[in-house]
Amino acid sequence: MRFLFAALALGLAIPTGAAAQDFEVEEEEIDFNEANIVVTGTRIRSDFEGYSDSVPLVGYQRQADFLLQPIRITGDTRDAGQRVREVYQTIERFLRAANAQGIALAYGDVVTTDVTSANVRDLPLRGAGRPDTSGITLYATTKLSEMNVATAQERLSALMNDFNPVGRALVESGGSPSLSIVGPDRYRPQIVEAVAADANAMAARFGDGYAVEVTGLEGTVQWQRRGTTDLFLYIPYRLTITPKP
Repeated sequence: MRFLFAALALGLAIPTGAAAQDFEVEEEEIDFNEANIVVTGTRIRSDFEGYSDSVPLVGYQRQADFLLQPIRITGDTRDAGQRVREVYQTIERFLRAANAQGIALAYGDVVTTDVTSANVRDLPLRGAGRPDTSGITLYATTKLSEMNVATAQERLSALMNDFNPVGRALVESGGSPSLSIVGPDRYRPQIVEAVAADANAMAARFGDGYAVEVTGLEGTVQWQRRGTTDLFLYIPYRLTITPKP
């Protein structure tokens, strides 16, 4: 699976000093049929030619795969090396506590990947808004097929209240919950089926003297959040009704 790591969103500011290491991030082409996509509010992909900002009424609605709660982990110990160690140790401790509650951690912007004990120390830290601070925003993720929103939020709230960070590190909520879907492009058949059914219904209403033409379905799948846990997947298309020759 290929991941796009959001260099701009995360800042990638590594503290200077003995604890600093070279960290390079390369942007790779995303395989949207495999990637785990983050949906915050209304996120519409617009990276292909012919994009229209009008969302069609016909598409495919389904529950998202994951609920994502942003978690901000920061530290303000004066010594840069000690501060970085405390933040990483806090992430490791929080990861173990979250996993014990059926909650995973992930990082990224458009595309996320899981945080594990093997890659914790590879996570990029940035300044946290004040001098002598370092931090990172992660996602606490829960599968919506295994846990409803209320249960997920209750477990995470209890975890945050009882958690003891390392040193001067701090763990706090990083904003409003988001949703995530794995491989939105794999739902193209369902979208096309819905569009075809609507086109056939329209053709039947106008009678034998008219034909229906649908264009644009070669475009990529886009998405929009609908409600607390649902996503609306669609392909911008145009339906034209014309008299038969």
